[in-house]
Amino acid sequence: MAMPSRSKNVLIVNPYSTHNQTMFAFNSTGVSVKSGTHQKKEMFPFDQVFPPGTTQETVFQDVCKDVIVDAVDHGRSATIIAFGCSGTGKTFAITGGAKRFSDRGLIPRSMSVLFEEIAERQEANPSRVFDVSVRFFELYKDQVIDLLAEKRVKINVRETGDGAELNGLVEATVQSEGDAYHVLFQGDGKRHFERLPLNPETSRAHTFFEVDIVDVPTQTKACISFVDLASPVQLKNAVTNSIAKSLDHLKSVISMVQSNAVTTRLQSRLRQNILTMLLQPLVCAPSRQTVISVCTVKFSEHTKGDTLQWLKFGKAFDSIVLDREGYQLKTGDAGPGSDRGSGKLTRNGVDAEEGETSQGESADEQASEANGTANGAAAPDPGAEPAPPRDVSPAPVRDAGSEASRPSRDLCWEGG
Repeated sequence: MAMPSRSKNVLIVNPYSTHNQTMFAFNSTGVSVKSGTHQKKEMFPFDQVFPPGTTQETVFQDVCKDVIVDAVDHGRSATIIAFGCSGTGKTFAITGGAKRFSDRGLIPRSMSVLFEEIAERQEANPSRVFDVSVRFFELYKDQVIDLLAEKRVKINVRETGDGAELNGLVEATVQSEGDAYHVLFQGDGKRHFERLPLNPETSRAHTFFEVDIVDVPTQTKACISFVDLASPVQLKNAVTNSIAKSLDHLKSVISMVQSNAVTTRLQSRLRQNILTMLLQPLVCAPSRQTVISVCTVKFSEHTKGDTLQWLKFGKAFDSIVLDREGYQLKTGDAGPGSDRGSGKLTRNGVDAEEGETSQGESADEQASEANGTANGAAAPDPGAEPAPPRDVSPAPVRDAGSEASRPSRDLCWEGG
């Protein structure tokens, strides 16, 4: 039987990163970045760093496999949340590439394993029955859009003491891997994307894919949530402004939780943005579920500033989600820090010897030694050609609010 899942933070290094060891270096448990006038080195610890060349299957096995088993056997809920600069591979990691079966991401692989695990339990005990249902929605320009509704529907959001209640959201019952894939294809085709010069398919909305798993005889329920946070880009429009504003609110809430802010102030801040309401259970009561943060980076001189900001965001987010039992909203008292027993790097910093790649061995050499290829963390299997951009026809850059700016991803995996 698999070990119980535990909260952790992981980093995926995009295969097209520029590996300048003096500026950006990583090993299996951390990354270091030099920045500023004095080239100060900043260290960022992770439970695991996936170097270029890591396959989608390896990422899934290390990130999600135990989460699925834990949900089926123990009713343990989980959230997998991905963040990073635009074009670093967040959507590739969470959902996957559009064509090849080997490019499937965390969501489809989780659905496959979920129904495999259910089938095994039912074969051993025919009276054990599970109900599985899916919700799929995005937060676009401060509106919740149901991606499973036949017509585009803006969902009513009601603030509750525990977060947000979404009234009227479609819950699709799925009874097989095929059903789950169909629902994923259906919703993914309605997501908002925008063509940009540096990324032909940029997600312009925060996306949520939620799976409820109910053990019918015991009525034990688990929810597995996959969250793909959109990233601001240089092109300024209403969509980018909305994304930036929502992330600023989230950073503010994280800062308030870190400083043990007064309950009334924190509650007021949470209510000011839909994203913070949706993520309230995650940042205020993380001990109730397994939380896995997935940071994606594609380091280059051009993206160094943004990369550093996202690494800092991840460090702050992890400090409240991974290291404490939760912020008690009713009393305003923070729970005591939890010992996660990683035996690796501390959350308050990392020794230079641990955070850097070893002397005399480049980051590329370490990646090659670990995987036998430099194809990429969010990349096809070793030996395959790098995945091309998803099949979209050329079009001028337009505001993401227009239908013409939403290229279809056309998910249709082949070779499975």
